[in-house]
Amino acid sequence: MVLLARLSPIGLSPEYGWGLATLLAPLFMYWILVYVTGIPPLEEQMLRSRGERYRDYQSRTSKFFPLPPASA
Repeated sequence: MVLLARLSPIGLSPEYGWGLATLLAPLFMYWILVYVTGIPPLEEQMLRSRGERYRDYQSRTSKFFPLPPASA
């Protein structure tokens, strides 16, 4: 168990019960932003206000992470 505590930079030591939360909290935040409160309402509003221009933009860009543009 001591080896696990030394190798883990996030603090997954069995002695510290909240260590797993340091992994789960960012994953939960990502899920909430991408699928619930962040992107869906914003994209809905953008499609209403900008129409096909925004749909074209959506086809070329990623939703959350800055990735290279998709080829058309």
